[in-house]
This record gives sequence, C-alpha cells and structure tokens, in this order.
Amino acid sequence: MDDVVRALTALEDAPLAALHGTRQIGPYELIDLIGHGGMGRVWRARDLRLGREVALKELRTDRPIDAALPRFEQEALIGARLQHPNIVPVHDAGVSDGTHYIVMPLVRGRSLGSILNDGPVGRERAAALVEKIAGALHCAHVQGIIHRDVKPANIVVDEAGEPHLLDFGLSKMSGGDARLTEAGYALGSPCYMAPEQIRKEVAPLSPRTDVHALGVLLYELLTARLPFMADDPNDIFWQILRGDAPRLRSIDPSVPADLEAICAKAMHRDPAQRYASAADLATDLRRFREGQPVSARRVSTLRVALRHSPRVGWMATGAAITALAITGVQLLF
Repeated sequence: MDDVVRALTALEDAPLAALHGTRQIGPYELIDLIGHGGMGRVWRARDLRLGREVALKELRTDRPIDAALPRFEQEALIGARLQHPNIVPVHDAGVSDGTHYIVMPLVRGRSLGSILNDGPVGRERAAALVEKIAGALHCAHVQGIIHRDVKPANIVVDEAGEPHLLDFGLSKMSGGDARLTEAGYALGSPCYMAPEQIRKEVAPLSPRTDVHALGVLLYELLTARLPFMADDPNDIFWQILRGDAPRLRSIDPSVPADLEAICAKAMHRDPAQRYASAADLATDLRRFREGQPVSARRVSTLRVALRHSPRVGWMATGAAITALAITGVQLLF
C-alpha cells in the first residue's frame, strides 16, 4: 500500500484528466498528486465544506479492486478508531461515482524514508523517534491491531520533528475479515518482517511482531543501512530466520552498548526474547535517553557466536528456507 508522503514521482499511470484541470471526489477538490502506488493514489485536496486542505487517498478504479477493497475498508475503520498524537487518523471515508476514498489530515513534512536518504539521524533522535512510534503502536496493540508493515515509508515526520504512523492497510485486527489473513501469503515488506511473518510455525503474530520491525527501524536510523539485505527476498528471509544481522557496534563503534542491546532485544528472532510490548521498548528507549539503566542485557561475543553456530538451535531453519525457495512465497506490499 502507498503512503501519504511518497515522493512526487511515478505519475505516468495517473489519468491526464486528473492532472490537468479540476477533479472532485465527493466534497473534495483534488489539487495535486502526492503519492502513488499499485492500489491507490494520495492527493492533496481541499475540503469544499470546511475550506481546509486534507490528504485524500483513493482506491484506483483502473485495476481490479476485489482484493484491495477489503483492506482499504479496514484501513478506514482502523484509522477512524485509533486516537493517538503519533498516528495519522482518518476523518472521512466514502464512495463517489464508484471511487472509494479515505480522508486524512495533511501532514506537512518528509517521510522517514526520505530523511534516511541523508544518512543516519543520530542516536538521540533515533531513540526519540522510535520511542514515539512504539507508543503509537502500543495504542493500536491494546485495541487488538497489529500493523505488520512498520517501515520508514509509512512514517512521516512533520515540520516540528514529530513522527506520525500511517497506512494500516496490511494490519491484522482481532475479529477482522478472515480473507485478509489467508494462508500462503507473507504480508509485509521483506526487510522489516519478523520470522513469524515468514513462517507461521515460528510463533503466532502478536504485538512482538511489530516490536521486531521497530528494532529494524532503530537499526536503520542509527546506521542508514538495513540489518537484513539481499536482492532476493528468499535470501532476506534466510537472514531473518537465522538472526544474522551484523552487530550495530561492528558497523558504528560509537553507538552506545545500551542502545545496541535495546536494538538486539527488539529484533531477536525468538519472539519470547523480545520486549513483551511496544510500551516496554518505549520505556527502555526513554531510560536510555535519560541516562538511566535499561532492561536489555548486552549480548556477549561468545553468546553471539553460539547463537550463529550451526550446532545450536533452529536446526530446521535450512529446511524451512529450502521449502520457501521451492514452493515460493507470495508477498503483498
């Protein structure tokens, strides 16, 4: 799913009529296209009733919508339910002349993905940003919602430096539509997925699944590189299931050991070894920023070596990856 602040590019698929002249969807006048994806477009629009600018996300009508519509509707429901200062809410939704749309506040700023193009953001800022997003996710988790697609492209940082989480299109919601969690689909973006998103036999999805993504996000903010990288998604899955991320301090020795420990605990391959909740992660990040002791234990070099030893633990990982390579995994982004 696309996000509100995707770069102002890839306009080739947009109808010329929508780019030249005025177009209206319901009571909203479209101004310009600010985001574009396979299933939807996001516009800067004007609410003709209230005279304010908003972000309007429309479901594309030039492609089949049967698979996309249930997720689009769920995104609207979740956005309307969640009330948190670091979550972009949904103010309106509807259908106009066959076009389904969602209306959100227009957050003026940059996506975290765009900010990362400039390099690492620094330890204090990284800890503060992830702390706030963790708090936003905890708000969703206590209401039975797992985001499943936490990544820089789905976070916009406003002009005051505040992060805002958006795009709940791939979320898992307690009591939600069973069609949205069909077996055989790995939902999410490969580099940010937890092991249990790749192989459901690892563990059930839970708030700890989003905690893993937060750990990956923290790692990326500190180093401007991902912990798990490869051209082939199956190779990324192999790394994630083995827990093969390079230690933070091997990339940047100036990263404090406590912050490395927090990151390692958040994205541990075993969900039981991660933070029990996003709120617990947020607490440890706050304690780090305040110079207090953190709950995460530093991982010794010996423990890292044992963790990656072929004779210790997760002996079935190779067979699992082989099965992925043979049968294929369908990814929904």
